[in-house]
Amino acid sequence: MSIAQASRLYDFMTDLAAARQERADLEFEDAKEAAAREVTFDDVIEELTDLDSRKKAYLMHALDKDRTHFAYQLEGVFTDAIEKIAKRRAWEQISKPRGR
Repeated sequence: MSIAQASRLYDFMTDLAAARQERADLEFEDAKEAAAREVTFDDVIEELTDLDSRKKAYLMHALDKDRTHFAYQLEGVFTDAIEKIAKRRAWEQISKPRGR
């Protein structure tokens, strides 16, 4: 195999690997978006039970001091919980063995 052939083969395999990775990334994002639409309020509350105790204390402090900031922080915590749940469910979905 010549250097030119090896270079073309390398380019082909690199492009192929990049295309596969892009398809996998898109598949994961689609699965994550679908999973996020299925997350319930109860799912989020359950996820929040694992919230770091410092974050919980910070939220409670914000509730007493600045309700607007509390609402902003709470929205962020909810959004993060939904994202975490959706990622976990999407990974479970795309990791399932596929029928042949």
